Amino acid sequence: MKRFVTLMAALMLLVSLSVAAMAAPANFIASPESLETPGINNDYIITPYGQRSTLPDGGALIEESYSKLTAAKLSSLSGSDDKQLVTSLFDIRPKDANSKGPYNIVLTLSDPDNFLALIHYSGGAWTKVNATLNGKNLSFTADSLSPYAIISKTTSSSGTPISQPTGEPLHIGYIAGAVVLAAGAVWFFVQSRKVKA
Repeated sequence: MKRFVTLMAALMLLVSLSVAAMAAPANFIASPESLETPGINNDYIITPYGQRSTLPDGGALIEESYSKLTAAKLSSLSGSDDKQLVTSLFDIRPKDANSKGPYNIVLTLSDPDNFLALIHYSGGAWTKVNATLNGKNLSFTADSLSPYAIISKTTSSSGTPISQPTGEPLHIGYIAGAVVLAAGAVWFFVQSRKVKA
């Protein structure tokens, strides 16, 4: 019986860990590693959160910015009361490491209709960027470059949810593993009952 309880506890731990890993963090439409990254004009390098280890600081600043963003009140940053989530988190730096600001940047958005705000992480805080949206192009001027994020509406003007992912997809491997473990636990329990009888 002790083996059965141990096996069931292991099964519940496996399932709970896989479910927690698939949930989107607070304020984010999906796991930050899977967020879409906008296009950018040729003078700059854009690095999505999922590739943060390639940044000169090893991703330390963008990880710090992510941590602060999960606890932030998005409506205060975006200036909107619409339902909203972060749909993109990325770092921008110039291709020419010796260049000095101000920097004139143009991002290309895939979903400009739901765009609410571009925010910038600098000096340990997130602030809204004064940006101009023209079609799919979002233009702004910055004195410094570091992590940026895009906040978008999660419902249309009619109130219907916008079709966007809510987390990582459920991997078939997790399901198959859980089924195999559960079947093994049942088999073991039945076999142990037969031995006692």
